[in-house]
Amino acid sequence: MDHQGEIEFIIATGIDVTEQRRVWNKLEQQYRQTKLLTETTRRIRMSIDLEEILQTTVTEIQHLLVCDRVLIMEIKPNQNTLPISEALIGDLPSMLGYEFADPLLMGEYLTRYHQGQVLAIDNLDTAAIDPDIKQLLKQFQVQAKLVVPILSQGKLQGLLVAHQCHHPRQWQESEIQLLHQLADQIGVALTQAQLLNYAEELAEERTKELTATNELLKLEIAERTQTEQDLRENEQKLAGILDNADEAIISIDERQRIQLFNQGAEKIFGYQAQEILDQPLDILLPQVFRQIHRHHIQEFGQLPAKSRKMAERNSNVYGRHKDGHEFPAEASVAKLSTKAGMLFTVMLKDISERQQTQEKLQTSKTLLAKAEKIAKIGSWEYDHETNQKSWSEELFNILEFDQDLATLPGCPEVLDRVHPEDLLLVKKTLRAGHQQGKSWELNYRLQFPDGKIKYIESRGEASVSSEGKVLRVLETIMDVSDRIQSKKSLRRSEEQLKLITDALPVLIAYIDHQQRYLYNNRTYESWYGRPRSSLQGKTIRELVGESNYRQMQPYIETVLGGKAVTFESQPVTENGNSYWMNATYIPDFSSSGVVKGFFSMTEDITERKAVEQMKSEFISVASHEMRTPLTAIHGVIKLLAAGRLGELSESGTKMAEMALRNGDRLVRLVNDILDLERMESGRDEINYQQCDSGELIRQTIDSLSSMAEAQGIRLATVSESIELLADRDRIVQTLSNLISNAIKFSPANSTIWISSQLEQQNVLFAVKDSGRGIPTEQLETIFERFQQVDASDSRQKGGTGLGLAICRHIVEQHQGKIWAESIHGQGSTFFFTLPQV
Repeated sequence: MDHQGEIEFIIATGIDVTEQRRVWNKLEQQYRQTKLLTETTRRIRMSIDLEEILQTTVTEIQHLLVCDRVLIMEIKPNQNTLPISEALIGDLPSMLGYEFADPLLMGEYLTRYHQGQVLAIDNLDTAAIDPDIKQLLKQFQVQAKLVVPILSQGKLQGLLVAHQCHHPRQWQESEIQLLHQLADQIGVALTQAQLLNYAEELAEERTKELTATNELLKLEIAERTQTEQDLRENEQKLAGILDNADEAIISIDERQRIQLFNQGAEKIFGYQAQEILDQPLDILLPQVFRQIHRHHIQEFGQLPAKSRKMAERNSNVYGRHKDGHEFPAEASVAKLSTKAGMLFTVMLKDISERQQTQEKLQTSKTLLAKAEKIAKIGSWEYDHETNQKSWSEELFNILEFDQDLATLPGCPEVLDRVHPEDLLLVKKTLRAGHQQGKSWELNYRLQFPDGKIKYIESRGEASVSSEGKVLRVLETIMDVSDRIQSKKSLRRSEEQLKLITDALPVLIAYIDHQQRYLYNNRTYESWYGRPRSSLQGKTIRELVGESNYRQMQPYIETVLGGKAVTFESQPVTENGNSYWMNATYIPDFSSSGVVKGFFSMTEDITERKAVEQMKSEFISVASHEMRTPLTAIHGVIKLLAAGRLGELSESGTKMAEMALRNGDRLVRLVNDILDLERMESGRDEINYQQCDSGELIRQTIDSLSSMAEAQGIRLATVSESIELLADRDRIVQTLSNLISNAIKFSPANSTIWISSQLEQQNVLFAVKDSGRGIPTEQLETIFERFQQVDASDSRQKGGTGLGLAICRHIVEQHQGKIWAESIHGQGSTFFFTLPQV
């Protein structure tokens, strides 16, 4: 700074901290790695939740290494790998739960992993591995891959895998070393989990042994107590009233009054001992059993036997609870002669739950038998320790053995019914199951003496001891004859359908949801000049070209959205020629309602279009050419009928009037033909404007009121006033046609109802009459050209047969629908809808 305190210049120094920053980043990375390793080690030591440990570990690795996917893979016995934990970024497909046959995780690579070697691929495109393996990995967007074995005590427990999916990556030695250390800790966790599982299994086995020993001790104590009861009266009495028994133990004297009432009795009957002692036993019995029980005790007291063993039970016993409900019981009674007299001890157990369980078990067995019968599934079980076998009821039916046999059929008898061509395979399979404990799934045939064949699907499973000894074998046998026959019938039907589709001169195909051809009929070969096999797998865009595909695309999207669609298009060939095609697409749904693809039927309608064009042009020219002379003729006849050209005779007047009526009809016919031709040719444009549905109906009624009055018919409306966009004149024309038809075919003194109402986003119009009605089979055809319910209608009613066809064209031009409902002889209702907007 100068003497005035102002800055003259600045001295600055710069230090290159690149190396310092690199060292700092490396130290930070090492710190994070050390922290992750320490945290993982801590979790393994503190937690027994293996799934949580593994998932947290892969998540932390993915965050630390900033890679796209981290997996822990379990190695299956078939060398396939199954991801059991996964961490990935959101836009990648998950591999969790899918079993893979990844060549990099099996075979010679697996041997390397057993030796503790690591597989590091920095760039999949340049890696020296099989192209097929590259293609497989690219399906999961893998660009770089790191595989570290998980070893524990020298054994390969699994694999720790890291993927880089969006770009190649050079794996650093520190990263590989970190994954090695983490893999060691994961191996510890897996070993720890295995030891825990082993300890739990050992504890469970020890618990079972202790329980069995305890049961033996209980039995020994009971037997010793019974012996002591025989020696000493007091010890017998104490043994008979053990208060800790679950059963009710009740002692009564000769008067059948209660002397002892243990805790088990309190729990079963709901009484406390102090309130029940010295009370008659009848209080614990339902009314119907009291007299029977007294007689039983008296009779038992007179028998020479001192006691009745517990095995001599009578299950037809019921007790009565304090709250009044009755329950089934299992009871036994013993007697003892004392100085005070005879003492009877009753041991009773509430078997309500047992009975309910037995009933449920019986119901389940019944349902199982019914289910087996419906599904045609039989089963048998063989116990190798007891040499006992059991058959289900349906197995008798499948094998066609008599269920009333004294003994179950033996193995030779069953094998006699196996088809000779399948016998060796069946014997070999059964031998492996019974001798080696191997499970099986097998299909074979049965052949019966009458030559009948049954197709069988068999599944078997053996129960094997820890020493490898086969204890029991269970097999299910399903009669799949109907299924096999159905498959054969389906195959025949498919072959017949293929023959039919190949014979049709239309293009028939099946296309999947990715717009690829999976099936093409023979017509495709002649149409495209190449074999069908070369078309399958191609997309629609590839086959028809970009410009033609754009015409079809909206309809393809519609059918893949789940709606059938029919349309016409005018594709262009490679040489520039155009042709007309009519196509129908029908969606194909899976069982879950998802569109799997669609069926396509396409027909060349070029010739039909040309004929229609010629017909349309002919009708247009003919109608226009007829209109001019017809107008003159109609005018002259009108003057004649009115007497303007001189007075006519009576017969001449009648002829002139008849000619006038037919002239009017001919004028209407020509006008209708021209209207229809103009609509179908597309020259008639819709003039949309804001309309009121009620006003449209009232305007039409006003114009037809004189016609209705002449027929003695009342026109009534209950329409709402609904705003909509439509061509006013065309909708009035539609209503006029429908109402005038109703007037023509309604009896005198009847009412025609015209209405409109809002249904969702559409306006629904209805014209209801009480005329003769329309047969069901004609409800669709009446909307076609020159169609009438009765051919005489055109003569009697003066119709042209084109009015309803015109109505349909007008409504469909408005993107609406028109239809009729009728009960023959009870009138008809014509409906049409128009979009409100």
